[in-house]
Amino acid sequence: MHITVSAIDSETILTLIVPAVVALASVVAVLWKNVIATHQRTVKKLENSEAEHKEAANKLLDLTAKVGVLEGRQEGVERLAHSVLKEIKKLSCKE
Repeated sequence: MHITVSAIDSETILTLIVPAVVALASVVAVLWKNVIATHQRTVKKLENSEAEHKEAANKLLDLTAKVGVLEGRQEGVERLAHSVLKEIKKLSCKE
């Protein structure tokens, strides 16, 4: 017994197609929910990353300012030490 397309009636086709369409729609719905959940997690991670980046940038600016102050102090100490040594040499030459 051979079944041909013409032998399958429309009711049998609907009986086969409707469950397949429902199954595909269910798969699409599950995948869509997964995409939305992943997107929400990604947005939260991005927001946290941006906040951490701003905090790191602020710390970097603060440290840069402190290094500038320390370099200035170091330069002042070196100048003072050089001046003191110069004066000591002048005193020892006069004696």
